Amino acid sequence: MLAHPTFAQAYPQVTQRIAAQAAQEPAWRLWAIQGSRLWAAAPVLDATGLTLARRVAHQAAWTLDALCAALPADVFLWLWAAPAVTAAWQTWIQLATQVPSVAPTQTLQLTAGAHAALSRLQAWDPVLGTNAPADPGAVLTQVLQGLAVVPVTTPAQPAATPLKPVTVTADLSLVALATRELGDPNAWPAIVAANALRPPYISSRLWDVYGPPLAVWSVNAPANGPWPSVPPLTAGATTVTLNNIFPFWVQPGMVLVAEQPTATGRQQEVQTITAWNSDTLVATISPGWQASYQAGALLGLMLSPQQQLSQVLQPGQTLYVPQPGAIPADRPAPTDLYGTDLALDPTGQFVVTGTGDLATTSGPANVLGALARRLATALGGVPLQPTYGSRLADAVGLPVGQATALRSYVLQALRADPRVAGVPQVTVRVTGTVVQITAQIQIVGRPGAQTLATQVALT
Repeated sequence: MLAHPTFAQAYPQVTQRIAAQAAQEPAWRLWAIQGSRLWAAAPVLDATGLTLARRVAHQAAWTLDALCAALPADVFLWLWAAPAVTAAWQTWIQLATQVPSVAPTQTLQLTAGAHAALSRLQAWDPVLGTNAPADPGAVLTQVLQGLAVVPVTTPAQPAATPLKPVTVTADLSLVALATRELGDPNAWPAIVAANALRPPYISSRLWDVYGPPLAVWSVNAPANGPWPSVPPLTAGATTVTLNNIFPFWVQPGMVLVAEQPTATGRQQEVQTITAWNSDTLVATISPGWQASYQAGALLGLMLSPQQQLSQVLQPGQTLYVPQPGAIPADRPAPTDLYGTDLALDPTGQFVVTGTGDLATTSGPANVLGALARRLATALGGVPLQPTYGSRLADAVGLPVGQATALRSYVLQALRADPRVAGVPQVTVRVTGTVVQITAQIQIVGRPGAQTLATQVALT
């Protein structure tokens, strides 16, 4: 009898089952190697490499999680696979909270095939089960095989770009600003690049400024609500219980943003997590809630501003506009600013042409149609687009000031579209549970104003 048998000697059949599973899914073994490389390289990756590493680790975590869930009911296989899943999520959390290095020495590269495989994984929604690859493990293996951590090559430093400071106002539109300062409405991406902005670019909503959220809760919500529930947030409280979350998602330094609709707009504040108990799921915050948040409020877990690679500016901050001479003369020709989409009739059905094809719409008519759909979509109702939609549904049941709140929500939604230069007039009328909206829309690059008339059912 062996005095000190190895695991393989003590459990030969278990070892064979694990070896067979590892041979069937080489992604487990590859992740042990490549995930460790990403973890080790994170502190010295440049911004580009760090962004790519986050994407790879996030998709690896989802894929390994799905593979683990599909394992046979064999406790030894679970004990073998679960650490890899946990390591994948922990690696993603480290990368998500990693501040870009001020003196990066490494970056990340993917082969063309690995890039294509990563795009396939990103199109897959493992929760809803949509766009699932036939073999997620094989696709992840292709990503990991084509990944390399390489030294940073220092490019020649370009000449400094002259920038003009502009004070941000609540009604400022980047397209209108590009038209005024650069003489070209299609040059607004140059302003985005100069300021490292992300959609919606300018907002007074803390949810936008600190977002996108890593997790969302609804305060004191019913059990069948769209988000997990947290207890009411009471003024003065310095702890928050975050239910139904992976404990290793939360790290000190992250922030919690609370938001509650009011008759005049929103009540909101941000708190920094100073300590986290992964056993009790209790976060300690500082300085503590200034107001109370009850049923209907949302609570979001966000990265701290120091950990964000891009920003959303608030009114009162400074925006920098590159001067016309700083934009390359050979910049690609502007694309169609107004876009082209499938045409819909007033009932929301596709329009069919006489030849049996689906009709399309373009120009200002497409902008008005897009605005009507934005108003009819609940904010956060589109997966992966948390800032798209309107807050009209938040006004349901407001005892006073409902019309004022509705008008405010309509203006917020309309101004979020970069093709809108201004909204000089909005009329809102409520009939039962239907909101009838008439607005004058100034579309970028078009003289005068266009009339948008639509209605939204508040259900």
